[in-house]
Amino acid sequence: MPADRGPKVWIVLGLFEPDLKLFERQLESLLAQAHTEFELIIAADGPHPDDVSAVVKTADDGRIHLEQFSERVGVHGNFARGLALALKRSARSDDLFAFCDQDDVWSPDKLREQVQAMQSLGVSLCHHDARIVGRDGSLVAPSMFALERRSPSMETLALLVMNSVTGMTAVFRKDVAEASSGFPMAATSQMLHDHWVALVASVLGEVRLLDRTLVDYVQHGANEVGSVPPARVPAWRNLLFGGPEYRLKCREQYAWRARALEALIALGTGTAEDGMLAYPQLMSFCLSNLATGRRRQAEQAWRLILGRFYSR
Repeated sequence: MPADRGPKVWIVLGLFEPDLKLFERQLESLLAQAHTEFELIIAADGPHPDDVSAVVKTADDGRIHLEQFSERVGVHGNFARGLALALKRSARSDDLFAFCDQDDVWSPDKLREQVQAMQSLGVSLCHHDARIVGRDGSLVAPSMFALERRSPSMETLALLVMNSVTGMTAVFRKDVAEASSGFPMAATSQMLHDHWVALVASVLGEVRLLDRTLVDYVQHGANEVGSVPPARVPAWRNLLFGGPEYRLKCREQYAWRARALEALIALGTGTAEDGMLAYPQLMSFCLSNLATGRRRQAEQAWRLILGRFYSR
């Protein structure tokens, strides 16, 4: 069977003190991809042990590039410089980009299916569901989306209120990568790199959720951000009459979303508008999600309504 050709996918893997067994297993799943046109940029956040280099050397594949940075900048900054490096090396306008964790397992069909979807659907970003497994591969939950009760809406407002795109499930266009590069909102701890890329993709095109499960997300004690079921939503009376700490949290969450919206509008194109976080839009979003049983999204929208009020 001839090798699968097509757009090149630049995969950025953020590396920091990995579990070597899981890291090796992840590399094996990448090298088993049916879509073979990819380059893997491993961005090491600071000095790494020699055994990490040994794992890469053992893989013996010219598509793998281990890049060590002397300064440790944390997960968001590390993905930002890894993406910048991938963009610098990308030579074609139709190149695609993806994020990768150091300890998950990709289905062999992951890249092929996403590349085909990107080409046939003409979207700016596509992503998919993931299984949650233990370190030994035992099944914890068959669907991250179901476990976390994520919203199926991929519109900009829905993504502003609550992100539904996990980095290791996403493939996105070069214009999205270029507009996202640097992750300006990553200077705060409030917005992850994948959230920012999803927002940019939503204003530059369409974000599409594929009805497929193409990654095993390995849940263990060292995850930077673990998958957890949603916490019980507080009673509405508590949301209306929360104390100082709750009001501060509401103000902070509204403030960084307002900053993110300003940055999206500054891109100069797309659908982001100043009134997107206004009371009518947020209240409509809150009520519609409450009516459809998505209390988590409704409660988060209500926090932003209060945050806007408390920030006056």
